[in-house]
Amino acid sequence: MVIRRKIDLKNKKAAFEMSVSTVIIIVLAVSMLIVGLAFIGNLRKFSLDTIDNLQRKTMDEVNRLFTDENQKIVIYLGEDKIAPISAGTDNKGILIAAKTEAGSKVNNRTELQFKLELDETPKTNCVGILGKAQATRLFKTPLNQWNNMNRFSGDTAWDTIELTVPEGTTLCTQKVFVQIIDRSVDTQGVILGGDYFILEVKRKSIF
Repeated sequence: MVIRRKIDLKNKKAAFEMSVSTVIIIVLAVSMLIVGLAFIGNLRKFSLDTIDNLQRKTMDEVNRLFTDENQKIVIYLGEDKIAPISAGTDNKGILIAAKTEAGSKVNNRTELQFKLELDETPKTNCVGILGKAQATRLFKTPLNQWNNMNRFSGDTAWDTIELTVPEGTTLCTQKVFVQIIDRSVDTQGVILGGDYFILEVKRKSIF
């Protein structure tokens, strides 16, 4: 009898200890879940805040490029309009921005568009040295067609001219003409103007 009572006491004690352990595990699990959800919520808020800040900074930078109130087109390069890119560079972007003719709000990405055309006149440019097909492949952004400006705010829209120069590309320079069209008034569009930049294929750096 005494032995059975001792066994019962041990079983009750073990059951009690197991119950306490289970409660502790559940409490810890719930606490970790709450902490995890709070962390994910804060991380999401931080990510959204970071994206918003980045977009605001980009917009501020775009607006600063328009130093003249009558200026309608901006290519984000120096005064020499040269875009240097080393052979072996997979992706490089040149910021291009434009404002609507009458200062009206841009409502969608098709209202302001840009077109790129290669200057084929000099035989010393990339078209002459590489051939037109290879020179065309230096541009991820399609040539000789209207490309949408996919980002916009207020009366301003902007996008990136994407370039890629494979390793082993012969050094050369290429003048590229840029035209901007405003279709915010009618689908036929009004040419806002034109500009150019010079792509300069440079030797790959050893560093």
